[in-house]
Amino acid sequence: MNLFDYMMCFFVSNCIRPMPEGPHQVHLSLNDEATSITVSWTDLKPFQEPTVKWGLERDQLSNQSGGHLRRFGSFGRDIFSYWAVMRNLEPDTTYYYQVGSKSRLSPVYSFRTLPSGTNWSPRIAIFGDLGLKNGQAIPVLNNRSVSGDFDLVAHIGDIAYDLYSSHGIIGDEFMQAIEPMTSSVPYMVVPGNHEYLPIIGDSGVAYKYRYKMPGESNDMYTFTVGPILFITISTEFYYYLEGGGAKKVAEQRDWLENVLTEANQPENRAKHPWIIVLGHRPFYCSSSRFGRCPGGTTWIRTGSNYLGKGLEDLFYKGGVDLVFGGHNHQYERMYPVYDLKISGSSTPYLNPNATTYIISGSAGNQEDLDGFKEDPPVWSAFRNSEYSYTQLTAFNSTHLMLQQISVPSETVIDSVIITQRNHRPFDQP
Repeated sequence: MNLFDYMMCFFVSNCIRPMPEGPHQVHLSLNDEATSITVSWTDLKPFQEPTVKWGLERDQLSNQSGGHLRRFGSFGRDIFSYWAVMRNLEPDTTYYYQVGSKSRLSPVYSFRTLPSGTNWSPRIAIFGDLGLKNGQAIPVLNNRSVSGDFDLVAHIGDIAYDLYSSHGIIGDEFMQAIEPMTSSVPYMVVPGNHEYLPIIGDSGVAYKYRYKMPGESNDMYTFTVGPILFITISTEFYYYLEGGGAKKVAEQRDWLENVLTEANQPENRAKHPWIIVLGHRPFYCSSSRFGRCPGGTTWIRTGSNYLGKGLEDLFYKGGVDLVFGGHNHQYERMYPVYDLKISGSSTPYLNPNATTYIISGSAGNQEDLDGFKEDPPVWSAFRNSEYSYTQLTAFNSTHLMLQQISVPSETVIDSVIITQRNHRPFDQP
């Protein structure tokens, strides 16, 4: 073991260990085709003909599709990442599948496709800041995913702590640890600051090549689940970590304007009335941790003279119902709020006139939990510093429930139902 490896072992408490032979770290993700799903995996060796086989019976995997190799390095160690697509799938159907190559195949996994259309009630787990060390939520999320309690999971940044650490071994071990979850339901990811750390990190290389999200980028993309349109963004553009600064901020804002304009076309909003944004850093927060939210908000909300406009006004005018973030290792639910003012009456979640912001960054990692400032701002509805994750259930086009579930006890520590019978841009009556 060289000095660098020894230092990583000391500080991260994980030494370089051999990975399993054959395909592993299997994870599913949605793509741009409603009747297909992407599967990704890792192997210790490069293979020229990666493949996925699938079928309706465990011992009859009669369908096959070729895959793609993405080779990347993590501080001198080669990592071989693969992806392939299973196509022409029937909705709401259990499929069995196997990945690898002609000479090395994985065990047989299974998953259930999403129901077709929008008239069904998706159940989604949302969490940020989940690491390998002290990953408190991992056993519960694995068990519930395998049991069929979730239709999809969304990891909103700061993955593994960190994907590149110990020559990528931490990323490998984390993805192997959550494989029961990620091989059973689509696992959608969002970039956080730990994915794009410069100098001591890898500036996003592992995040770019380990995952295959819809569209052309793992930073900004959209996907639909039942009556929900999800929009993922990179909050890291506001913190220079991806080397873009003002240019990237402007490009993302232009992209968001186009996405929200299209989403609010009457036929599209009728089909996917709920619009939910997934990012990493919060817009509002009352964390006591130094530098988290000076004055209760961040540049992502307000913008700055150097970076340009923030995003709160765009989400308000685009009728975004919910924005999820992490970064702070705690849970905080805001009232529907715009420009620091609570929107609505004494029942703010009944036909709200502004966006509701949620922080769900307490799934568990080596940095432990954060505390709160003593006096909550008026727009902060509920705060909690226990290890937990969010479960979102969209019952239909008008009623959506959020539950914050503590781990490992699986106690519901917060619950709220949002009723919206007038989905629209909030600057319109």
